[in-house]
Amino acid sequence: MVEIGRVPVLLRRHQGKIDAVEAWCPHAGGPLEPENIEGDEVMCPWHGSRFCLRDGRPTQGPASAPLRTFTVREAGGRILLQPSDETKTWPPAPTPPLESAAAAPAG
Repeated sequence: MVEIGRVPVLLRRHQGKIDAVEAWCPHAGGPLEPENIEGDEVMCPWHGSRFCLRDGRPTQGPASAPLRTFTVREAGGRILLQPSDETKTWPPAPTPPLESAAAAPAG
């Protein structure tokens, strides 16, 4: 698992090809993890949605939106990722937690 712009990405190498999809379910944000890969699909442990790792399409609901996918390139022993469609709108990065007022210095 890696992160691109604070978005977790699930990588899978299979038959010499690397697939890369976002690692959270668009239905309710459940984690998509390597241990939930079966064949060419990953399953969300929260509600059972399944997605194709090759193109991100949902193969079983309740999710109906596809996963974001990434173009993968290997160079110099590194895996380089780029969103497959950079014109798509990405969700904003999560807001960092606020420091509690009690922990802030008096002033």
